[in-house]
Amino acid sequence: MSWLNLNQSLNSLKGQITNFATEVLSEGVSEESGDNAIGSDERYKELEERCRQQELEIQELRKKEEFLVQQNDVSIFNLLFTYWVENYEGTIRRQFT
Repeated sequence: MSWLNLNQSLNSLKGQITNFATEVLSEGVSEESGDNAIGSDERYKELEERCRQQELEIQELRKKEEFLVQQNDVSIFNLLFTYWVENYEGTIRRQFT
């Protein structure tokens, strides 16, 4: 019977240690999660600002792309016009003179 009492005492002690460890660990986690929440909020704001800056950069790049496409179209037109003048203008003049 003394073994039974000793076994119950050990189980009780084991339960108390388990409860204490659980409490200590959960307090540490809640404190850390509070710090992480602040860190997460700052990180969120940082990422939000970074996204905003990238959106502005994308808008600027789209404007530059549009400008370059227009310049390219003008250049192609000028090349075609120059080619036409060099190759066909004399032919057309001879036909009408």
